[in-house]
Amino acid sequence: MRMTRASENQLSYWTKLGYLAGMTDEIHAPRNADWRDTHQALDARARAYLDINCGHCPQPERPAKHHGAGLSIFANADRYLGVCKPPVAAGRGTGDHFFDLVPGKPQDSILPFRMRSSEPGVIIAGAGPLDHHREGVQLIEEWISAMQGPCSPARTSEPG
Repeated sequence: MRMTRASENQLSYWTKLGYLAGMTDEIHAPRNADWRDTHQALDARARAYLDINCGHCPQPERPAKHHGAGLSIFANADRYLGVCKPPVAAGRGTGDHFFDLVPGKPQDSILPFRMRSSEPGVIIAGAGPLDHHREGVQLIEEWISAMQGPCSPARTSEPG
């Protein structure tokens, strides 16, 4: 099977191959950002990276089902993405940090701590020691650094 060009929409490509049917308007087809393209918005790039590499795991039938955050592109951009969200059950995986993502402070955030690790019990579920991805960690740390606002009691409460 021929590989699609990076710039071609996958849904369009799969439709051309006959794997999908019913897509009539390529211009309005859903499109994720290219996480490597520095001309695109940082938030869009980071969200695309998380969607591609992490979004499938915190699902009801997956190993990280108890994570409590959704890392897919469809996750709410605040609490359910992990902003100011306390860990659910990470054990040593917290690195003594209190929140998954702390705006402006990647060094205090659980997600990049776990992304950098190769230690069993800390490493993100499903990732192996060879899966440590420097460019991805750098992107996520840059994204967290650009976030605004403190983790306050009002921000960490359930939406209601």
